[in-house]
Amino acid sequence: MKIKENKKIWISGGIIVLTITLVLSIFIFSIKTTPTLKLKVSSEKISSNYKGEIIIPAVLSKLPDNEYPAASVEIKFDNNKLEFVGISIGTMETYNDYDPERDDEASYKIPQWSYNEEVANQEGVIKAMYLDTTAGKNAYVSSGFEKEKKDIPFQLIFKLKDSVIPNDELVIEIEEAVFATINGDVDKTTLSTKDSYGKLKVRDGIIRITS
Repeated sequence: MKIKENKKIWISGGIIVLTITLVLSIFIFSIKTTPTLKLKVSSEKISSNYKGEIIIPAVLSKLPDNEYPAASVEIKFDNNKLEFVGISIGTMETYNDYDPERDDEASYKIPQWSYNEEVANQEGVIKAMYLDTTAGKNAYVSSGFEKEKKDIPFQLIFKLKDSVIPNDELVIEIEEAVFATINGDVDKTTLSTKDSYGKLKVRDGIIRITS
């Protein structure tokens, strides 16, 4: 009897271990495959009296195969200590007025995102967007994306204000981010930080200040 009971316990324990391993494997795989938008801030501290521009690339880890004619972000920053200068182009490409019925091959371009610098500095929130008004001819696509080469949709530019002091940690937080597909509301292919859409993870940035 004891041998049979021990065997049952061993089998049950083995099933539990296998189940936990499987769940963890699925979870880790999900993390690795979920697109992530990251603010890539330099790990080096910046002097409190630095007067130059601070450029922070927004890096996307992957772009699933689809057309994304619209994208937007809301990014919070400390407007008491940082001045938002603007947004420069990145490296990620969209179609360049591509019509598959007209053109043999697609051409590409790096687009400029729109934003209101004055409002952003007043509110401490950057609201920026890219909109392809042709709904596809100038969309973000996977063929315009390449990791570590064409993976930056835009770059944020800041300057330090005189109120910055040594040991400040200035958090730049992505509150919301969306890369929208044409039928995203129906098939949930839109990449978004909102739970009702396709998952998009974000990683905030921190500017660390030294003396």
